[in-house]
Amino acid sequence: MVKPVTWEPSALRSLRKTLFELQNPGSNELHREKLAGNALAFAYAEAVRQLLEKTNLRPVDITAIGESMAKPFSSPATPW
Repeated sequence: MVKPVTWEPSALRSLRKTLFELQNPGSNELHREKLAGNALAFAYAEAVRQLLEKTNLRPVDITAIGESMAKPFSSPATPW
C-alpha cells in the first residue's frame, strides 16, 4: 500500500503561491509548471483519501470524482 502524503497548510500555501507565480513569464516556467501539476495531483489524491476515510467509503465505492472552478481564485490574498 502507498503511504499517504500529509499536506500541511504551509505546503498548500506554497503550492498556491507557485501556481499564481506561474501566471507570469519566468525562468524555468515549464519545469516549475510540471512540478506544480504533480504537487496538485498529490494534493487532490490526499483530499480524496481523507474524504473516503471520513465517510467510511472505499475507492471501489466511487465511480468518478471531478472538480469545479465555479468560483476561480481572484488573488493571492484569497484564503483557501
